This record gives sequence, C-alpha cells and structure tokens, in this order.
Amino acid sequence: GTATFKLPPAAGTYTLPTNTLVVRNGKSMVATVQDGKVAFVEVLPGKNFGTTLEITSAAVTSETPVIINPNAMLKPGDPVELAATAATK
Repeated sequence: GTATFKLPPAAGTYTLPTNTLVVRNGKSMVATVQDGKVAFVEVLPGKNFGTTLEITSAAVTSETPVIINPNAMLKPGDPVELAATAATK
C-alpha cells in the first residue's frame, strides 16, 4: 500500500517555486526585493518537490518578496518594481 501525509512545513521553512533558486559562486540564493532593489539572499535548500522547493534562511520570511525566474543578468542593487500576483490580488 501507499500512504500519503500532508504535513505543514517546519518552522522557518518556506516553499518556493523551483525557478526562484539561483546558484552563484557555489552558493544557493534567491533574488528578493528590498527597498525597490534586487538583493540576493543565501538560502539552504531542503526537499525538492518537483515544481516547488523547500528552503530555510534567516533572511527570508513569509512577507519577503521573492523574484520568480530571475534573469541571469540581475545584479544586487538593480532597481525593480513589484508586480501583483494571484496571491497578492
């Protein structure tokens, strides 16, 4: 038989789309928006669920705006504008 358990994420763990993860200089990061500018935050990847990925980071909260599918040319400090998503409408 097969058993499936739907458990909430552990405290301090967040689930993001896999296309938010960026590897730079051998470090796993996500691009975030801080004061209208790009900031890269180091994260510790956890379980990979296929289309989503579990991450932990002291610098990421449930309120942190994360850039989905960040362009490889983005640099820290580049100005960006937040766009409304289905979750924020």
